[in-house]
Amino acid sequence: MTRIAIVQPYVPSYRIAFFERVIAELKANGHECFVVSGTPTGDAAVRGDAKSPSWLKARTTHELSIAGKRLRWHSSWKSWRKADYYVVELSSTSIDSLVTLWCKPGRTITWGHVKSYTSHPNKLSETIKVWQMRRSRLTFAYTHGGAREAISKGLSPDKIVTLMNTIDLNELQQAVETARSISTDAVQLELDVPHPELTVSMIGSLDSSKRVKFVGDVLDELWKIDRKILLLVGGLGKDSWMLDAASKRGQVRMLGRVDSILKAKMSKVSQLLINPGRIGLIAPESFVLGLPILTTDWPFHAPENEYLEIGTDSLLLPNDPQKFAVTLRNQIHDESLTDLRMACRAKSGTPSLEHMVKAFSDGILDVVERRD
Repeated sequence: MTRIAIVQPYVPSYRIAFFERVIAELKANGHECFVVSGTPTGDAAVRGDAKSPSWLKARTTHELSIAGKRLRWHSSWKSWRKADYYVVELSSTSIDSLVTLWCKPGRTITWGHVKSYTSHPNKLSETIKVWQMRRSRLTFAYTHGGAREAISKGLSPDKIVTLMNTIDLNELQQAVETARSISTDAVQLELDVPHPELTVSMIGSLDSSKRVKFVGDVLDELWKIDRKILLLVGGLGKDSWMLDAASKRGQVRMLGRVDSILKAKMSKVSQLLINPGRIGLIAPESFVLGLPILTTDWPFHAPENEYLEIGTDSLLLPNDPQKFAVTLRNQIHDESLTDLRMACRAKSGTPSLEHMVKAFSDGILDVVERRD
C-alpha cells in the first residue's frame, strides 16, 4: 500500500469535504492518504474556521519574519517520514514545502494559485515557485489562469492539472431549497430586515483582504443618499470594528459566522452581494444563492474571481466609495437585477467538488502508478 501525505498550512472547515473525498477515493484504489497541517496564524486565526478531523496530523506552526516576508514551518516531515508520496503547497514562504521538494523531488506534487493573484509579484518569490514546479512531479493549478501562468513560465502542459478550485456546494444548495419553504416574513423577523427589496449582503472574513474599511466608507456615503438600504454581514475578523458606526446607525446587521442555513436565509431577503475586496470562494457560493456580486477592479482578487462573468452574473463598480454607493443605490432599483440573479442561478453548483476531487485524485494516481 502506497502512503500519500498532503501537507497544508492548516485545514479550514471548507476543505473538510474535499480531503475526506480524496482520502476515500485513494483508499478505493488501494492507497492510504493522510493530511499533515500546521495551525492558523494571523488573520486566519481570527476567522475561527480551523478544524481537526481524525485523519489530520496537526503540528504547531512557527513563523519568522525576514526582509518583510513571513516564513512558516510546522516540521511536517516529522509526520510524513514514512510516506511514499507528498502533496505540498506551492509557496515560496513555506519551509515545509521547500524541505520536501529538496529531499523528495521525484515523489512530490505541488498545488496552489501558481499566479500571484493576491499580492504584487515578487521576483524572488516567483523564481522560487518556478523552481518548485520544475522540481515537482506535477502541479495542480487552482484555475485556468494559474495553469496558463505555469505554461508561460516554461512548464510543460503535461505537468499541469487544472483543479477548478471550489467547495462542497451541496449543503448550501439544500439549505436554499429548504429556505424556499420558509415565509419571507418569518426570515425578515428573524434577521430584523424591514425592506428585503432594499437589503444587500456581505459574506466572508472581515479582514484587510475584504476591504472592510472601504465597505464602511460606502455605508457612510449611503447614509447621505438612502438610509433605508440595509447590509447583512456574515463573517468574523479583526476588522469588524470598522462597521461599528454603521451598525449603531442601524445600517448593518452583524450576524457573525454564518452557516449554510443562515446564508440561505440571507439570500431570501437580499438582492445582491457586495464584495469590493478579494473575490474567492464566494463566487461559486453566489451562484447557489442566486445573488450577483458587486465588486471592483481591485487587483488582488483570488483565482476564483475568474468564474464570474462581469455584466452577466456580476457587476464591476467604481473603486471609489462615493461612486460605489451611488451605483449600488441605482442598481438595487434597476430591473436588470432580475437578469443578473437568473444568470447566477443558471450556474448553481459550478464548479463542482466532484470534478475537483477527480482531477486531484487522478493526478496523484497517475504519478503513483507511473513510479518513474
